[in-house]
Order: sequence, then C-alpha cells, then structure tokens
Amino acid sequence: FVNAYNQVIGSLNTQFKYDSTTQSTGPLGSDTTVMDLQQQLLGNAAFSISGNSGYVNLASIGVDMNDDGTLSINSSSLNAAMASNFSAVQNLFQQVSPAGFAQNFDNNLLNMTDPVASPIAVDQQGIAQSTADLNQQIADFQARLDSQEQQLMQVYSGVAVTIQNLPTQLAQIQSQLGSLGA
Repeated sequence: FVNAYNQVIGSLNTQFKYDSTTQSTGPLGSDTTVMDLQQQLLGNAAFSISGNSGYVNLASIGVDMNDDGTLSINSSSLNAAMASNFSAVQNLFQQVSPAGFAQNFDNNLLNMTDPVASPIAVDQQGIAQSTADLNQQIADFQARLDSQEQQLMQVYSGVAVTIQNLPTQLAQIQSQLGSLGA
C-alpha cells in the first residue's frame, strides 16, 4: 500500500513542482481537479478513528507522513504495535462501523473514480463539451472560408476573362486609333 500510495503522491507532486529554469509547474500544475485529488488522498492518509486502544491512525502504528505527503514506515513502531495489540491494528484497517481506514479509503477512492460523478469524470465531461464547441466553431469558420473562397473564385474568374480579353480590346483600340490618324 505504502509504495503504491507514494507513487501516486509522487506523480501528483511532480505536477506542482516549480521549475525555476522554465519558470513553470508541471502540465497539470494549475488544474484544480488534480489539486483536489491530491488533497483528498492526503486527507485519506491522515484518517483516524476514535478509541481503539490508541491505534487510531497510520502514524499511531508507525506509518508516518513526510513533508511531501508521501508515507514512510517505521518498522520498529509497526512491529511493536502489532506485537502489543494485533487486533487493534487490524481493527484500525478493517473496522466496519464506523468505517476503518481501509473502508474509508476505499469509499473515497470510489468517489474519486466514479465514472459519472467523480471530479475526473466531471472534468472530462467539461473537456468533451469544450472540444465539441471548438469543433463546431472550426466547422463554422471553415464554412465561412469556403463561402469566401467561392466568392473570390468568381471574382478571379471575372478578372481572368477580362485579362484574356485585353489583347483583343488593345488591338481594337489600336486599329481605331490607326484609322483616325489616316
């Protein structure tokens, strides 16, 4: 669990890491959905229950949160907690009512990844709508360009005919001017 959690938090952290060379954050650094997901995960890791012989959260059994939000295991504390009261450690994770750590984490993950109502799904729906709107704008703009192209082609055709007729008209004018001078 700790390794998988740390990988996710590490990936999220890279989105917010400021690069002084490029003077920017990761590509999703300003995405509020990503920020919200990170906060929810951090909140899940800090979840606690009451009582339970003092084993009320991950820190109480030797799983500590680092400054960057990742978790580290203090093996001696974890071993001591399991040796002194294994059932309380187990209860911390498996308690059903009220929800223990595992059920709480699972419920929150389901809410974060719900295909219809999760922040990610809502964000995707918004992106899909924006994409559809942009595609419609592109289609409308292309239709205007096509119409303008047709108009310009008609003007060009008229100009081309006029240019083709210029030598004939020039010859007629020269002929008329020649007859005047005679």
